[in-house]
Amino acid sequence: MGVQVVVGLDFGSSSVKASAFRPDGSLVGTSRVVTPTVRTSDGVDIPVAAALEAADEAVSGLGLGPAAVAAVGVATMGEVGTVLTDGGLADLHFPAWYDMRGQEVVRVIARTLGEQRVAGLTGNHLRATSSLAKLSWLAGRSRLPAGTFLGIGAAWVWRMTRSVVAEAGLLSTTGAYDPIARRPVADVWELGGLERQGVVVPWAARPGARAVTGVAERIGLQPGAPVVLAGHDHLVGAVGVGLADGEVLDSVGTSEGLIAWTTPPGEGRVAWAEHAVALGLTIEPRPGAGADEVALIWEGLRPGLAMAAFERASGRPRSELEGVPVVGAAATSREDAVLWEEGHGPGRADDRAWAALVTYYAQAAADGVRTVRDVARVEGAVVLTGVAPGRRPGWVQRCVPSASPS
Repeated sequence: MGVQVVVGLDFGSSSVKASAFRPDGSLVGTSRVVTPTVRTSDGVDIPVAAALEAADEAVSGLGLGPAAVAAVGVATMGEVGTVLTDGGLADLHFPAWYDMRGQEVVRVIARTLGEQRVAGLTGNHLRATSSLAKLSWLAGRSRLPAGTFLGIGAAWVWRMTRSVVAEAGLLSTTGAYDPIARRPVADVWELGGLERQGVVVPWAARPGARAVTGVAERIGLQPGAPVVLAGHDHLVGAVGVGLADGEVLDSVGTSEGLIAWTTPPGEGRVAWAEHAVALGLTIEPRPGAGADEVALIWEGLRPGLAMAAFERASGRPRSELEGVPVVGAAATSREDAVLWEEGHGPGRADDRAWAALVTYYAQAAADGVRTVRDVARVEGAVVLTGVAPGRRPGWVQRCVPSASPS
């Protein structure tokens, strides 16, 4: 038997990525498979069965050989998932998390329980992107069987272990979980109609189990290898790069998230949470930390979607667009940036439009950094990760000094 490795698997919106590491932490290799999506008249769907097979392919693509994988850690986008029924995992075409289907039920719940109250209770996760919104939309069209909801990362762990797992940060993305108290918000789930539908969430499940299936063996997992649901991808990335107390992470990909660790005040916790979410921030449990520590997240940008749409419209390769000068350019409007994110940007896809689009994202992120610093009470460096076009550290440092990366 060769050297045993640990594999990190990431379910991303654009691709499923796998990386293998030796015991000393050195990189063995990486593999990437495009995340399958289907565009319909309803919106963008992720066919879950195909996405799970893409993850198998990503791990197999590492070329490690039989029983080479000693353990797997799974990072994943939130919200997207499927239902575990008596017959196994349902082959749902699940609305992509960035799709707006399901927003109607969110409005109804917010009106019923009080918008400010429910936003504070759920850490601002009860919204159109939440699992609850998507599941309710599917249920309303008779496309949702009864069973146990598993996010896509948890569904892959089940394929390897036949065990139901859960992780607190990902539970937050259901839209019915209190990330500070770390418990479900039962009336939110009930008002979403999912209790009547017979769909439950394993709120108290452990985050990991051991590989026992033939699929696990076929793609190279050692029998009994731990398979752990590490958490929400941006937060796992923050842990992975060693984000320290006092720093802010700018994690750039399909979406862009700004993250800082903080501890809510002992007194006035509810008021603090409501203030944070009123500023557009979301709250999730800090992975691997004490019960009183949380991640404060500023999000809402989708630069990866916009840049991919621009690349298609321009007919130019990403490497060429990277060379377009952007320092000093005026920013495009938020409305135009959102149009690009939706895949149908306005006007010509020329150098000027590219520079304006990139500048918009840099300036919006700088505003977010200021908000995160204020609420989290942190003053350290900004750590930039990701490979979004135009967002090279040197450029960000020159263009947006308040967001200078370390």
